[in-house]
Amino acid sequence: MWNWRMLLATGEGRFADVMEQTLYNGLLSGISLDGKNYFYVNPLEDRGKHRRQPWYEVACCPLNLARTLGSIQNYVYAVSEDGIWIHLYEESKAKINLSNHDILISQKTAYPYEGKVKIEISVNSPSEFTLFLRIPGWTDGKFNVDVNGNPIKSVVEKGYLKIKMIWEKDIVTIEFPMKIKKVKSNSFVRENTDKVAITRGPVVYCAEACDNPEFDVWNLTVGTSKIREERENNIVVLKGNGFAKEDNWDLLYQEKGKDKNVHRQVEFTLVPYHMWANRKPGPMAVWLFDRKG
Repeated sequence: MWNWRMLLATGEGRFADVMEQTLYNGLLSGISLDGKNYFYVNPLEDRGKHRRQPWYEVACCPLNLARTLGSIQNYVYAVSEDGIWIHLYEESKAKINLSNHDILISQKTAYPYEGKVKIEISVNSPSEFTLFLRIPGWTDGKFNVDVNGNPIKSVVEKGYLKIKMIWEKDIVTIEFPMKIKKVKSNSFVRENTDKVAITRGPVVYCAEACDNPEFDVWNLTVGTSKIREERENNIVVLKGNGFAKEDNWDLLYQEKGKDKNVHRQVEFTLVPYHMWANRKPGPMAVWLFDRKG
């Protein structure tokens, strides 16, 4: 909500980036897939004991979650004197009045699992205005865009692509490459030394025990092999080859070099973080080791 107000005050896309990151990762993880159970906190690693709870008789935080999910449509579009702004990419329809023109606008997309967004614009009579399309920060400024099938010269300012033209019945198609990335944290976050989080587009992924029963996900090293994406039940999961460390000694401390750690090659599966804790309890981790050792 604070970033929404900063976005309206400044027109800077970086605030919408935070909104998007929070929505797909921190917000949705707070509620179960069936909508009946809730987290009060969202840990980035767990041994299987942290589970969502049913709706409380005297609920506090779940109400904030419910009202935010119920008001998402209010954050997708905005209007200024110059034109119409699209802040979030969601399957949606809107009717907007701009300079006494009724404008119908719709988005068709499978975002955030797919990067293609088809935007249909219909105006009751030809009208000139600017369409502002947010270019998410995670894209590193890479995208393809066309109007009615014709590529256009793009001008991006403060994180928004500006398309100024006379609109009547037009289709804008924009596509973002959904690149898989390894993300590091600040070096002062000592708990994440030699660790990375895996993202694809705006979605953060995690390793959950029920997808990786052959090893402890807390000991997973993602390795250097290419991580690939696969479709499962209308979502994108990530898979790759890495290493699992097995400690074959019971001492709390031991001189380095005398330990008998064994690293064996494994295939791992990662799922969107917001979907974790909806199946059988078990260890989970977002931050994963990035090198063998």
